[in-house]
Amino acid sequence: MRALMILIILGAFWLQGISQVIYISLYERMGGYDIFKINLYDSTFSLECDNSLYGRNFAIRPVTQEFVKLYTVSYLAYVQMNYCNGITWNKSTMILNPNTKLFHDGIDSDKEGFIWGIGSDGIFKVNPPTTFYEYKGPLDASIRKKLSHHTAFTGGSEYYSLYFPEFPSTTFKLIGIDTANPSQWRWAYTFPPDMHVLDIVDLHRSCGEQSLIVITCSDEYYELNLEHKVLKYLCKIDFKDPRYLTLSGCRDIHGSSPWMYDPADCDVMIDLDINNSSGNNQNGFYNAILCNQSFSFLSDQDPDVFSDYGTMDSITIELLNPLDGNFEYLHLDQSQNVLTRLGAYGITLLPSSQTTNNSFELIIRSLQYQNISCLPTISPRFIRFIAYKNNISDTAYATLQVKGPFYNAGSDANIRFCRNESAVDLNNYLGSCYTVNGFWLGPSGKTSSIFDPRTDLSGMYTYIVGDSICGFDSAFISILLDDPPLFKLPQDTVICINTPLSLKFNIPNSTFHWSDGDTNTYRDFTVPGLYKLLVKDSNGCYHEDSFKITFSPMTVSRKEIYICQNQTYDYKGKHYEHGEVITDTLKGLLSCDTLLEVKVSGIPVPALLLEADTLICPDALSLINPDRSFTQYLWSTSSTQREIKVSAGSYTLTVTDQNGCTGSASISIRQLPVINYSLSAQQPNCHESFGSLSIQSLSGGALPFKYQLNGFASNTGIFDQLSPGLYYIKIIDKEGCAVYDSIRIQDISDLQIQLDQIIELSPGKLANISFTAVNGDVKYLWSVPPSELKLLSEDMFEIKFKRDINLLLIFSDEDGCTDTLPVYFKTDRDQNIYFPNIFSPNGDQVNDVWSPYLGADYQMQSFSIFDRWGNLIYHSPHSASWDGKNNSGKRTPPGVYIFQLNLLNPHLESEVKIGDITLIK
Repeated sequence: MRALMILIILGAFWLQGISQVIYISLYERMGGYDIFKINLYDSTFSLECDNSLYGRNFAIRPVTQEFVKLYTVSYLAYVQMNYCNGITWNKSTMILNPNTKLFHDGIDSDKEGFIWGIGSDGIFKVNPPTTFYEYKGPLDASIRKKLSHHTAFTGGSEYYSLYFPEFPSTTFKLIGIDTANPSQWRWAYTFPPDMHVLDIVDLHRSCGEQSLIVITCSDEYYELNLEHKVLKYLCKIDFKDPRYLTLSGCRDIHGSSPWMYDPADCDVMIDLDINNSSGNNQNGFYNAILCNQSFSFLSDQDPDVFSDYGTMDSITIELLNPLDGNFEYLHLDQSQNVLTRLGAYGITLLPSSQTTNNSFELIIRSLQYQNISCLPTISPRFIRFIAYKNNISDTAYATLQVKGPFYNAGSDANIRFCRNESAVDLNNYLGSCYTVNGFWLGPSGKTSSIFDPRTDLSGMYTYIVGDSICGFDSAFISILLDDPPLFKLPQDTVICINTPLSLKFNIPNSTFHWSDGDTNTYRDFTVPGLYKLLVKDSNGCYHEDSFKITFSPMTVSRKEIYICQNQTYDYKGKHYEHGEVITDTLKGLLSCDTLLEVKVSGIPVPALLLEADTLICPDALSLINPDRSFTQYLWSTSSTQREIKVSAGSYTLTVTDQNGCTGSASISIRQLPVINYSLSAQQPNCHESFGSLSIQSLSGGALPFKYQLNGFASNTGIFDQLSPGLYYIKIIDKEGCAVYDSIRIQDISDLQIQLDQIIELSPGKLANISFTAVNGDVKYLWSVPPSELKLLSEDMFEIKFKRDINLLLIFSDEDGCTDTLPVYFKTDRDQNIYFPNIFSPNGDQVNDVWSPYLGADYQMQSFSIFDRWGNLIYHSPHSASWDGKNNSGKRTPPGVYIFQLNLLNPHLESEVKIGDITLIK
């Protein structure tokens, strides 16, 4: 809390003792002014600054604690308060306007450290260490010349100045001037007649207080409360040193007051106990909750809520450490001027249109902590108050020391006991909320909490707890004793089994409870044993007794018979199972009866486990057999063999062992669904010599599947690169079930053309040439190089040429399969040209280069090699020979290639010779 220093130093405004100090300056006859520290509490003073600077008026800036002194009318000087002796005062670097006598010897400081001055030309505001200067405006002309240099700025919006009386009046007055508009002023206070006021000093003991220290000519000090207009005598300071007298008989005094707290506290402040009378020396409140006190106020009668910005935005109050759950809470009487929002352990105060900070103070003063727990937890409670204004907050804490002691005698009770009950602790009847370590008072002076119905008396028993300081609390237990019902059972008795013992009781208004569950008052006892009887009357009192019945010795006949465990044994029309005992009484003529006991023992039923494949393939059989051997077998199929081979279905086997006992077991055989599929085959074509196969639309069987084609396995069911032939397919599922199939990949042959390779015709005329197509129908025909060629039908084409020509004829069917034939179309001219059709460029120096044989009259113009699809792979304009390499110098693979030779014939006509060359390794 920023106001810690305030609350420690300052007392309440209207207390007799004042822990405030002020400073005054006195003019010394030897020249200069001295500054004294005045203690208003004990009327003492001490010299603080022995300084000879001219200028009597000074102010004290807060926080930095600087004296600021007026020096002539143009400068301000300042120095730290603790170092003013022997240190040169620092002059402000700011030179005030020398043409305007603005100061007139009156200055004071506000809480932010700005210096305010008043003079004949108005009011100004300045920051001494900087060049900041602000002129606030002129004064009203009617008071301008009547104001003195004695001024005070209390931290509000008014600047106060002392108004000297005009002759013949002797009444001093106080003028309040609006700092925002200095032309606005008011009469703030009129002093008593004949009180000669020397100076006024602003008093800063806490935020929001409007008070002044008034110093008179007779060295008397008064306190003026500006809010209530009350003038109160404080003390008299006796300056005996004659150096400080003036010619008029009154000392030349000017005072100033330090801010005794952090002025920022005045932004937002909340104090739960201004005068610290509760013992909390900060801004909080302390109280102790003693004895059985169930509540406490959370502030003293002088809480303070203040902000320079006006009414608070909100105040939150929180119980930080509730220790008794819902039994403790904050209680608030509603106020019409404050809005409240309640929580489990907190309250929020919000302003209404009529709320002031005084409204908040009133409601805080009425706020209570309440604890209705029967035994409150002894520990401090902390209640936090947070005041908010303009995003600024201040916090105060109320500390409640829950001390007690808390005395609770517990609850009253009326109790009835039976005289034969055991002793009890009466503390158990006080409830869960009583204070221990009290004492008891009962009939005949009984002081123990242990009550024994068998020896103690009925009456009133009182529990008392407390002390002489906090008082005593009492609880009353009224006890009534009841007699229990009385009866007596017979002595222990011996009887024969067939001779019952009869008892009958007559106890009215009572219930009977036998140890074997019987509730009758009349009974015949035929079974030996220990019998207990509890009789309870209408008051709940009871009495208990017991006796024992035994049988006389009798003959017992015991034997054992054996049956299969899944069979029963019949005795006198009743069926007995394995493990049961047959009991029967054989009547005696002259003695007690004989007891017959027959134990029925079971022979274990043979255990049976059937073994078989329970999941089989379609049309398969499963072999079922038992896990071990038996004497006899009977299957649900009527077979009596040990094992059977069956198809899918449910089967049961019943077996008989060597003891004649039977057992059975069942098993179910399930058949997998038939595997269904489809085969898709891609047959070879003229462009691709291989086919492919895929297995599709699989269903049935058990996933996953595996596939085999001619013994080769696959996980995908897709087989490619299949040569023509017959293929066998096997599909196997997870359980090993399989289906078989086969498919053939057809052998597809290329298109084949039968045509003479040398055709002699008349040059320049159209000729129809017939050909034969094998393995297909010719749909397209073209030549390399192009020529006047036209397909007339599937076995005839038309051609026209002028001279001998070699053409590569390319025939194609509708599937794109082709066959190429080199044909030499010869005219009747003589020619001496030969073209080899095979060579082997393998480096053996034999037939490594292909070259044509040309007549002496032919001239070569260019030479080209094409593959069977017409792609140019070699070209030479100079030589008509080829070593089997392409134009990039790489060897070409074996195969059939087409050559084109451009020549000039002996008639100097261009001719083109085309043929095929077979390249082998």
